[in-house]
Amino acid sequence: MEKFELEDYKILFDLMGSFQEKQSEQRLRGFNDFNILSVVRGKYEEVGLHSQFIYALLDKEEKHYQDELFLQLFVRNVLGIESKEFGEILKVVREDLTINLEDANKRRIDFTIESENYLIGIEMKLYADDQNKQLSDYKDELDKRNEKEENTKKVIIYYLTIDGENASRGSSNGIEYQKISFQKEILKWINACIKEVANITNLSVLLSQYRDIILQITKQYKGNVMELDEYIKQLSNNEQEKTIKILEMLTKKYPKMKEEKLKEFFAETLPNLLREEIKKQKLENWKIEFGGEKSKINTAYKVHIKFFKDKDWKIFYWLRFEANNMENLYWAITQSDRKNNLKEDKTLQEYRKKLGAKQSDWSLLWKYSEYQTKEYISILEKDYTFYAKNIIEEFISIIREVDLDELNQRA
Repeated sequence: MEKFELEDYKILFDLMGSFQEKQSEQRLRGFNDFNILSVVRGKYEEVGLHSQFIYALLDKEEKHYQDELFLQLFVRNVLGIESKEFGEILKVVREDLTINLEDANKRRIDFTIESENYLIGIEMKLYADDQNKQLSDYKDELDKRNEKEENTKKVIIYYLTIDGENASRGSSNGIEYQKISFQKEILKWINACIKEVANITNLSVLLSQYRDIILQITKQYKGNVMELDEYIKQLSNNEQEKTIKILEMLTKKYPKMKEEKLKEFFAETLPNLLREEIKKQKLENWKIEFGGEKSKINTAYKVHIKFFKDKDWKIFYWLRFEANNMENLYWAITQSDRKNNLKEDKTLQEYRKKLGAKQSDWSLLWKYSEYQTKEYISILEKDYTFYAKNIIEEFISIIREVDLDELNQRA
């Protein structure tokens, strides 16, 4: 293995200092990754962000004053139907109630679009679970509308996900449906919209920020400030070679250092900070404890930080890492005896839909935390009060939506 002298490291750190100065210079000149949409709403919020934003563009009565421009572009770029074939658009509805199904099966279709020739239903899924016969119920509903009005319109159900995955068999229940994705069709549509309103600054900026969010959730986003690889390409051949070799060596050592820091942080530092923050927020009736062994944090599902009111509670909230990956922190609401007799509970299904959460063998509800350790925890940082505050605020936002006391009584 090649050895590096102290002078080699000094050269590397000088280069890194120069790189950071270049980034700072770009930021001062107006390059940034600030996104007002993700400040107001989480980038994965299905209802709060994506559903509302898409509908605002599709609604010709909205204050973008573009009439059917965005809607026509949606039909062409997302639904894949030409305007002439689609015919005159009669109405667009968000959260459209299934009025022709039995009361027990009442649902809301995320979007319906009706034209002279088509009746379209769109179900959007970011992280929420499919519900039994969901897509097939939507198809039944739209077919019945057709029959009642004695129409011969073509009914199509679209299933919109991040990357175009299939609906569950239980949801589709044998019907045909079209898969569409944020990664491809929605991104193509937003780009087409941006092109059409390039000279209208406020619309162009807002659409561009939504495009950035799509790129983020589909793992395609590149920031506006210079990245390290771009900077290294500007160095001389000799500097490039030496820098890359040292970086490769540091890359092998750093993960172990970070892993030990995370173990200490999750098992000791964070629980203590959360207890302090609970007191500040006047939530003293909630208790926090670390469960498991510190040494097993990177072993699949062996540890957690638990939030509960009483020892005999059957329902509690916890933080844990997915599988053995200490960078995938998630929150969950779970049942201590693992009977999970509430899994099919309609109230919980509503909670999942509202929060964009999933369920699993362990959890009634779970979702990746907005505050991932990989983004906030550094081996050099000493004060993590800010991180604990974020975690508690996330917890508060969830228990405002989910009545844990009521669930505990029924568990």
